[in-house]
Amino acid sequence: MKLLYINYWGIKNALTEATVFPNLSILSPYFSEIILATVERKEEGKYPQIPKGVEHIPFASATKLPKFFGKIYDLIFFTGKLYSIIRKRKINILICRGSMAAIFGFLLNRLTGLPFYVESFEPHADYMADAETWSRRSIQYKFQKWIECQTVRYARCLMPVTYNYSNKLIQEGVSPERIVVMPCCVDIERFQFNQEDRFKIRKRLGIPDSAVVGIYVGKFGDLYLKEEAFVMFQKAFKVFGDRFFLIILSPQEKIEIGKNLSQVGIKTEKIFVDKVAHEVVPLYLSAADFAFSLIRPKVSSPYCSPVKNGEYWASGLPILITKGIGDDERIIHESGSGSIFDLSEESYENSLSVIRELLKEGRQLLSSRILVLAIQHRNFQIIRDGYKRLFEKRHINSSNS
Repeated sequence: MKLLYINYWGIKNALTEATVFPNLSILSPYFSEIILATVERKEEGKYPQIPKGVEHIPFASATKLPKFFGKIYDLIFFTGKLYSIIRKRKINILICRGSMAAIFGFLLNRLTGLPFYVESFEPHADYMADAETWSRRSIQYKFQKWIECQTVRYARCLMPVTYNYSNKLIQEGVSPERIVVMPCCVDIERFQFNQEDRFKIRKRLGIPDSAVVGIYVGKFGDLYLKEEAFVMFQKAFKVFGDRFFLIILSPQEKIEIGKNLSQVGIKTEKIFVDKVAHEVVPLYLSAADFAFSLIRPKVSSPYCSPVKNGEYWASGLPILITKGIGDDERIIHESGSGSIFDLSEESYENSLSVIRELLKEGRQLLSSRILVLAIQHRNFQIIRDGYKRLFEKRHINSSNS
């Protein structure tokens, strides 16, 4: 059996390394050959180690063309190249990572009849509209929405990242047999709380043992809170007082983040802001006491599975999360492992007060209790079990029919 795995992210994208590579390693026993096709946009960063037994074929996106025409070129060019690979390499199965890659899965299915599966299936058109990147009246939105409808119709299996979206698909008439929920899982062992790392990072940053450290890993704006995020940080300094220290790990410009902090009156001497490699993020998580998950609540928010929440849980951190985010809001509420806020300043302070009470349990005890959530909800064993169900003998036989 030969697999063509289509990934719309570039090979240097952090999400490729964090979510695609582990899945390819899990898929390896089921296939004699795995070809990974990626869409490259000259992203910065070092070239990662490709999983053993995987052949990588990159396709360069037409980034020099106007965006709309570049997308059309990519669609035609990539589909042709992928079709050629299928014919020459005698591919049996297609797996697409995300709803954008599903465009190619659908077209190639119509051209070749090959079954295609879609990991991380989500309402991407609505995500883009919620981020105000696309208008709901735009060609891009309507085309992506149409592709998602065709994916629902023709894909052998849909793999949403939340039970919220799985339930919605079932309500819309999709057979539960065609759905396998696969959240964005994380390397739990790598992200587990480490006392030595905690001491090392705190010493390096000049953070006393008695300090309460909040950490945020991610961007500001679009699908994430921006102005509201900095107000939340300001409220954290108010609730925790002089003991509070803030760590922000973001790919965005430090100068711009500094301006936003100063606008709400936050002094920089108790803040560390930097862009760091993904592999060192666990060190900073160990240094922290709780984490901010600052996704903007929108219509599509219940269907997302933020990778960072899994990393926070693996490190044993209580999460301060926006109301209405994925399955995670429910998990945090039921487990008493964090706090949920809406976009009002009163809610900011109340939710931070809940975190303050939680921290009385102590870092070690909280870590042990919250680690269980990562094991239950973001463990790669979930992916292994999902693929075992999909690619056991009867499914492989039906794929060849």
